[in-house]
Amino acid sequence: MLTAAVFLLLQIGTQVRPFLLDEVRDRGVLRVALPESALTEDAGQAAEVELEQDLLALFADHLGVELAFVAVPSPDMAHEALAADVADLAATAIVSSRERRAGLRYTRPYMDVESVLVRRQNAADPPDVGALPELGRRLVVPRHSPQSAALRSTFEDQDPFWTEVERPVRDLLYLVWRGEFDYTIADRGTVQRNQRYLPELQAGLALGQPRRLSWSFLEQSDVSLFREAQTFLGSISSDGRLDALIERHLGYLGEFDYVNSRTFLRHVTSRLPPYREMFQRAAETHDLDWRLLAAIGYQESLWDPSAVSHTGVRGLMMLTTATAGDLGVDRLDPEQSIEGGARYLRELIDRVPEDIDEPVRTWLALASYNVGLGHVQDARRLTAQRGGDPDAWQDIKETLPLLSDPQWYEQTRYGRARGREPVIYVSRVRSFHDLLVRITDSGATEVLAEQQPTVVPFNGDTRPGPRLDPIGDALY
Repeated sequence: MLTAAVFLLLQIGTQVRPFLLDEVRDRGVLRVALPESALTEDAGQAAEVELEQDLLALFADHLGVELAFVAVPSPDMAHEALAADVADLAATAIVSSRERRAGLRYTRPYMDVESVLVRRQNAADPPDVGALPELGRRLVVPRHSPQSAALRSTFEDQDPFWTEVERPVRDLLYLVWRGEFDYTIADRGTVQRNQRYLPELQAGLALGQPRRLSWSFLEQSDVSLFREAQTFLGSISSDGRLDALIERHLGYLGEFDYVNSRTFLRHVTSRLPPYREMFQRAAETHDLDWRLLAAIGYQESLWDPSAVSHTGVRGLMMLTTATAGDLGVDRLDPEQSIEGGARYLRELIDRVPEDIDEPVRTWLALASYNVGLGHVQDARRLTAQRGGDPDAWQDIKETLPLLSDPQWYEQTRYGRARGREPVIYVSRVRSFHDLLVRITDSGATEVLAEQQPTVVPFNGDTRPGPRLDPIGDALY
């Protein structure tokens, strides 16, 4: 085997290139092929796309390099970008992986996503997608999408009965919501996120088996970068970082509440305007996002300054008498209530241990705003006692409900609490906050990388010389 490797080295001489992993590190850039549609502002409505971009940022950081995206016109061209050696790996969050392509090597999956048929509430689900033509229903999907690829694969022996358009999923959901089309197909998480401001949308019939999201590499003897990606994905899966990412992007997308969402959208225009500048001023003073502060106010009082709870807390931010007294504010005055709530939230965030990163610091502060910091500290201690991570919200929120169980709260310092309430509270505030961000800053996305990745277009450039790994075959 060694003799063969040495012979090959002599044969190719100066054409030898380093392992791809070493080349990426020497270059200082990880090049990732992504469809152009994943890099548009509207892609920010797809939670899976945001999650994968954060995941790629973590992988680039793991390698000690910067992240760059190679934008391809369609998912099918990702393979060409790899073959042309202008990309090192292809991301698959919005690329169909139901039928794995020859010539590609796929990593372990990091998440499954389910495609569903989307309709308005007043429409019915067909027995299956193939029945739509007989029912005279109009189906639209984005061109070059996993959905169009799946339809073509399933109905390859008949003429397309659906319409493919060059528009993102978010636009198509809006067109279905308006009644211009009867159905579209989207991932369930994307539907859940968009339902909050298009409440009449309904996720219906599940289509086939869930897609397994993974990364793809060119199938070649050099598997150095592929193996590093496998190791990385395995590591973050076992140490909780992957769960934390999924929680960050998808954790608040629980059961959809049509009435609450419709009411919230109505109150955004009818109740929020008089208080918006108050939220903005208080947030700026205390280094907060005003939309987060407004989301708390909505969860607490529906932006009603005269609101009173069954426990006696009052005002727009629902401060207790003791808290309002400590803060020196009149809780029935909306501006003072907002200022007091902002100052109280900032104090809670600052009291969360510094080694807990955002956004978990803020989520713990939100839970403390609802149930008290002491009970949240109890939940963190119980989380560690149960073998969980006391710094991970996905573990803490599983423990908080135990604070109402005497078997557990008798072991705590602060005693019994309604532990399910802060879990629901944080989820709702996150949901309202996300909605306000989408309304006021449409399409905004956040990538964990310190700088936004550069984007380079690829339209099928001529392939350079092949990558030659003189010892790859001998090793693998």
